[in-house]
Amino acid sequence: MAAYVSLNGLTQPNQLEDNEMLYGIMVRILPYNEVLCQIQSTLAGYGPPGSPGWDVLDAVSRIGDLHSPELFVHDLGDLVYTSSNTRAMQDRYEAGLAAGESLVPLEFLYLEGADHYAARTDPAVHQQIIDYLNRFEPAD
Repeated sequence: MAAYVSLNGLTQPNQLEDNEMLYGIMVRILPYNEVLCQIQSTLAGYGPPGSPGWDVLDAVSRIGDLHSPELFVHDLGDLVYTSSNTRAMQDRYEAGLAAGESLVPLEFLYLEGADHYAARTDPAVHQQIIDYLNRFEPAD
């Protein structure tokens, strides 16, 4: 891949682990909600909070493993995956650069007052994403 785009992504497992009980309650209240069932499956798959299985979701600690430039877009009003996920990645990226680490270029775009879906539905954001991706030639 020449470049990636992350829309309201999860960069660490903390949010899922911290809210495991809340998600469990929500699944019991809405047992046929597909999104909640998927979250429940995810939680069950990685084990109880603090289990080593969760480490696979910690992209922040493995930032050096990224091989392609990436644009992180996050809606600041997102309650599904809070912007603290993208901010953690940005903080780690900036600290790595300041420490002289050789990291692939990462860019960050935050959408003021938007919810979880704005990055997926706003034509202006779509254009920013297209413009970003057009800066990269596909690898042969």
